[in-house]
Amino acid sequence: MKALGADEIVILESHTDLQRVENYAETLASLLGDQNGLLLMAATKRCKALGRPAEHPA
Repeated sequence: MKALGADEIVILESHTDLQRVENYAETLASLLGDQNGLLLMAATKRCKALGRPAEHPA
Protein backbone atom coordinates (compact mmCIF):
# COMPACT_ATOMS: atom_id res chain seq x y z
CA MET A 1 0.00 0.00 0.00
CA LYS A 2 1.40 3.38 -0.99
CA ALA A 3 0.77 6.41 1.19
CA LEU A 4 -0.86 9.31 -0.58
CA GLY A 5 0.16 12.88 0.01
CA ALA A 6 2.85 15.37 -0.73
CA ASP A 7 6.51 14.38 -0.50
CA GLU A 8 7.44 18.02 -0.08
CA ILE A 9 5.64 21.31 0.50
CA VAL A 10 7.32 24.55 -0.54
CA ILE A 11 5.80 27.86 0.56
CA LEU A 12 7.07 30.96 -1.20
CA GLU A 13 6.33 34.02 0.86
CA SER A 14 7.97 37.29 1.77
CA HIS A 15 9.69 37.64 5.12
CA THR A 16 8.51 41.21 5.65
CA ASP A 17 5.68 43.39 4.39
CA LEU A 18 8.20 45.38 2.34
CA GLN A 19 9.56 42.34 0.50
CA ARG A 20 7.76 40.76 -2.46
CA VAL A 21 8.26 37.33 -3.96
CA GLU A 22 9.27 37.95 -7.57
CA ASN A 23 10.20 35.72 -10.48
CA TYR A 24 9.02 32.60 -8.72
CA ALA A 25 8.21 30.85 -12.00
CA GLU A 26 11.94 30.26 -12.51
CA THR A 27 12.33 29.14 -8.89
CA LEU A 28 9.48 26.64 -9.21
CA ALA A 29 10.88 25.31 -12.48
CA SER A 30 14.31 24.78 -10.93
CA LEU A 31 12.82 23.08 -7.86
CA LEU A 32 10.79 20.67 -9.98
CA GLY A 33 13.45 20.02 -12.60
CA ASP A 34 12.33 17.05 -14.69
CA GLN A 35 10.04 15.68 -11.96
CA ASN A 36 6.30 15.54 -12.27
CA GLY A 37 4.52 17.65 -9.72
CA LEU A 38 1.27 19.25 -8.73
CA LEU A 39 1.20 22.95 -8.05
CA LEU A 40 -1.51 24.70 -6.05
CA MET A 41 -1.64 28.44 -6.67
CA ALA A 42 -3.90 31.25 -5.53
CA ALA A 43 -6.44 32.59 -8.02
CA THR A 44 -4.54 35.80 -8.75
CA LYS A 45 -3.79 37.29 -12.17
CA ARG A 46 -0.10 36.45 -11.76
CA CYS A 47 -0.73 32.81 -10.84
CA LYS A 48 -3.26 32.40 -13.63
CA ALA A 49 -0.64 33.71 -16.07
CA LEU A 50 1.82 31.07 -14.83
CA GLY A 51 -0.69 28.33 -15.66
CA ARG A 52 -1.27 29.48 -19.23
CA PRO A 53 0.81 28.09 -22.07
CA ALA A 54 3.21 30.60 -23.57
CA GLU A 55 1.97 32.38 -26.65
CA HIS A 56 3.99 31.60 -29.74
CA PRO A 57 4.38 34.24 -32.44
CA ALA A 58 2.90 33.23 -35.78
